[in-house]
Amino acid sequence: MDASYHRHVMILALIFAIVAASWDLSFGYGGLFSFAHVALFAVGV
Repeated sequence: MDASYHRHVMILALIFAIVAASWDLSFGYGGLFSFAHVALFAVGV
């Protein structure tokens, strides 16, 4: 396979890891739930 494909997969995995960490911090530890946060994730994806 091409190296650009593997780079693309790794970039997507890191982006989803950042989103998951942010979601865990805001919703899990902070107890905050806002639809604006979900909307920003949806626009980013």
